[in-house]
Amino acid sequence: MWMRSLYASLPTTGTFVLFGNIHDLHPVVIGDDCRPDTTINSIWEVLKRCGFDGVVVFDPLNGFRVAKTRESLAPDVVLGGLSSRIGGELMETLSLDGRGRAEAQCGQRGVSPFAGLSALAEAVARGASPSLALVVDYTSQMRDGSSAEDEALLQAMLASVEISNCHALYNGAPIRFGHEGFPGMLRHPVFWLVDAVDDLPSWMTNGDGVRQIPIAKPDIDLRLRMAALLLQGHVEGDDIPAVARRFADATEGFSMRGMYESVQLALRMRSVAQDIEDAVRTYRQGLSENPWQSTRLREQLIDGREILERRVLGQSAAVDKVLDILKRSALGLTTAHKKNPSS
Repeated sequence: MWMRSLYASLPTTGTFVLFGNIHDLHPVVIGDDCRPDTTINSIWEVLKRCGFDGVVVFDPLNGFRVAKTRESLAPDVVLGGLSSRIGGELMETLSLDGRGRAEAQCGQRGVSPFAGLSALAEAVARGASPSLALVVDYTSQMRDGSSAEDEALLQAMLASVEISNCHALYNGAPIRFGHEGFPGMLRHPVFWLVDAVDDLPSWMTNGDGVRQIPIAKPDIDLRLRMAALLLQGHVEGDDIPAVARRFADATEGFSMRGMYESVQLALRMRSVAQDIEDAVRTYRQGLSENPWQSTRLREQLIDGREILERRVLGQSAAVDKVLDILKRSALGLTTAHKKNPSS
C-alpha cells in the first residue's frame, strides 16, 4: 500500500514523510520475481518505474552516498554533477563516513552531523537531469525535544518545505522533469524516514506539497505472501502452502524482517517445515525449548482422559476435544499455542 501511495503521489509531492515500520523488509516485484528488500531499495524500484535516474541517501552517521542509479548512469557521474552544484569542499564534508564525522566533531566542537544537507537537498531538486531523489534517514534519533534544534538540520527541513512549496522553478531552475507516463509532472522529492510523524515539526509535515505515508507492519495476507517467498528453496514445493500458512499464523505482529530472521533460525534446526513454529518462538521470546515438547507433558497425555474425567463430569465430548487440542499441540500440528506456549 505505501509503495502504491508513493507512486500515485510523485507528480504532486515535493516532500514525503514515511513513518512507522521504516526499516523493515518489503516484497518487491522485479520482472517475474518477488524478493524481500529494504525500504530505500523499495523506494528506488518505484522511482525507477517513473523514469528517475537515481536516488541518493543521507544519514547523520554515514553521511552522503549514491544508493542506486540506472545501469546507464555511473554513480561517479551523479557525484560529479552534485559536486559542481554544491562545491567540492562541501561535498567532501557530506561524504564523510562515521569515523570521518567523529574526527571532524572532535577537531571542531559544534560541527553538526547535518552540515551541508540543505545544500544537498537544493542541488537534488534543481535541474531536469539527472532526475534524482534524496532520502534522509535516522532523523528521529537526533531530535529528542530536550535540546535546542540543530541549526543545520533546521535549515535542511526549511529547504525541504521550500522545495515542496515551489510550483515549477526553484532558484531559477526547473524542479520538474518529463516522463512518458507523467509528462512534465514529476518532482525531485525529498524523503524523510522517521519513526513517527511527530519526530518532525508540524510545520514541515503538512501542506499541499507534503505527503505523509505510513508503513505498517504486514497483515496476515502480506505475511502469507512473504512466508511463501521466504520458504522457497528450504521447503519442498508441494509443502510450501501449508507451511506458509502455519508460518504466517505464528508470526502475528511480526515485521517482515522478523520473519526473515525466523527462517534463518529454522535453518539451524532439523527441518524448516517441522521447526518453523519453534524458530518463531525463539525469535519472539528468546526460548529454545518448547514446553509442549516436554517428556512430562507427553507422559501426562497418556493418562489424559482419566485425569480430565476425574475433574470434568459428564462432558465426554469436551474431554475428547481438549485432548485432541493438547495432543496436536504436543505434536506440533497446530499453532493454537503460538502466543503463549507456557499457558
